[in-house]
Amino acid sequence: MAADTGYGGAVVHLVNTGGHIGRSKFDQAYPAQAHGWTPRHGISISSWSAGTAYTQNALVVVGSYLLQAMNNGTSGGAQPTVRPYGANITDGSLTWQLVGPARYYGVQCDTGCGWVLTIDTDTDFSSVFSNPIALTNTLSGNAPGGVQLAQITFGSNRDGIVAGVGSDLQVTDVYFGNCLLTTCSAVSVCGSFAGNLQVRGGSFANAATGVFVGAGTGNSVIGATFGSTRIPISVGAGVSDFTLDSNVVWKSRWGANTTPIYIAPGVSDRYVVQGNNCFGATNPISDRGTGRHKSVQSCPN
Repeated sequence: MAADTGYGGAVVHLVNTGGHIGRSKFDQAYPAQAHGWTPRHGISISSWSAGTAYTQNALVVVGSYLLQAMNNGTSGGAQPTVRPYGANITDGSLTWQLVGPARYYGVQCDTGCGWVLTIDTDTDFSSVFSNPIALTNTLSGNAPGGVQLAQITFGSNRDGIVAGVGSDLQVTDVYFGNCLLTTCSAVSVCGSFAGNLQVRGGSFANAATGVFVGAGTGNSVIGATFGSTRIPISVGAGVSDFTLDSNVVWKSRWGANTTPIYIAPGVSDRYVVQGNNCFGATNPISDRGTGRHKSVQSCPN
């Protein structure tokens, strides 16, 4: 399957179902890529503003859509009208083109989705998505779960995989090459996520955070490799019952990592951090959890 240029909130939107997606391409280019621009990590996106100077390739949100500047110029006095993909949008001395919806998922595993949803086997999310894969519960019913991701490539999306609800998310042997936003995470569980994130193997590079464990219990990151991420593994305040084991933090050609593992100040307890290799980091592990039932081994750097 090949899918691109959607106008809705997701290319694939699943409700009350599971299934299998394999050997599929969710590829969509930024307009400026046709003129040699390469999407890279470290980009900021702002809301459109009148009478503002923008540089070529800038990204702005207009209403519920994301636009990209095709030249240097200054915006006009009224918000431009969004036009279809490939059409020029005139705005003062600027020309914009449509990137896609501001919130735009490749696969949205929504209410009742999963048990089991498998996405695997050389599926490629090299696109403009706000999140290539998202677990949501917009209908306030049964939260999604039982999602298995394996042997997938991710690149040039604005942010990474996100699960703000649900449980039982497995991420195995994926390649995450790049995300644009300065704050992006390759994998993030947060909000009302109940737990059992399992990251096994895989390679993660060019992100602010490799894996963010911000909610739930029973989470684990084992045997993954990280390069050029500010914080390869970050654990949110008060998150307990997790394991971080045998991960490798290496210095890639795009730069070193800073703090290899960061556990935020709070009452985190019952966790194990062991067997990690941090020679590609500039700082040691930062463990600020106050719990007493934990085992944290130093990580050579």
